[in-house]
Amino acid sequence: MLVLLYGGSACGKSAMAEDVCSNLGGQVLYVATMRPWGTGAQERITRHRALRADKGFDTLEHYENLQSLHLPKAYHALLLECVGNLVANALFEGYVDPLLLPDEVLAGTEQLLKQVPHLVFVTNDIFTDGVAYPKETSLY
Repeated sequence: MLVLLYGGSACGKSAMAEDVCSNLGGQVLYVATMRPWGTGAQERITRHRALRADKGFDTLEHYENLQSLHLPKAYHALLLECVGNLVANALFEGYVDPLLLPDEVLAGTEQLLKQVPHLVFVTNDIFTDGVAYPKETSLY
């Protein structure tokens, strides 16, 4: 099963994803994709860790290329937070041709589905805030 939770910043996607995973039962791996750069990122990471502290999730930080993610043990579900960060890491760090990025994400998703029965992906909606973004952000 693949679940995709999509929405604006701070709308409750993470809590919903955690609830979905908790309701599936079994061991869950939380894959964090946000690079811990800057105080804003650090604060968000700290808040998310605190929110899931007592929920029994294992946590693994993995910032790029889902195909290279080999799980350390068997899990019933994997929660990936978030696809938007994963894509931004690839685009803005320049390790993937932007035209090949959708195929890379899909191949990585297929690879993960071979390792766990349930994937819960969180992603963001950055285009509903009315801001005119630079070309690079629009490509993202």
